[in-house]
Amino acid sequence: MLPRAIIDASVLIPAAISARGTSRDLLNAGSRGLIVLLVSQDVLNEVERNLYRKAPRAVRAFWEQRDHLVLVELMDEQVAEVARFIEPKDAHVVAGAILARADFLVSFDRRHLLGEADLIRRTYGIEVVTPDFVTALLGIGGGGR
Repeated sequence: MLPRAIIDASVLIPAAISARGTSRDLLNAGSRGLIVLLVSQDVLNEVERNLYRKAPRAVRAFWEQRDHLVLVELMDEQVAEVARFIEPKDAHVVAGAILARADFLVSFDRRHLLGEADLIRRTYGIEVVTPDFVTALLGIGGGGR
């Protein structure tokens, strides 16, 4: 069975902006069927909004990449429950990981997600990691964001 990873905006944005780095390597691995990459509509909206504002040239790459992502439908009750323990603005990412039975939550958010990795692992059984962890696990990639 393929590993399953939910990804947040901090991974998708650099993957759209740059053709190199572990974020792009991770998205490429998903498009090649090496890993199932999951995402919520909230994250897709956040990425598109930020790219239009900060890097409009990267929007087209993002549109192409999102075709290889599996959309996770969130339940408001689950997000509210997670928000009791996790920063509310990031609770939807953790809730999506739970609902999708993800093995990993992949992020560069050191403050709210990576910083709460132990809590998330103990409470929900999900490993919070950076893209370089997953690309190394898959035996691919060349480093960088």
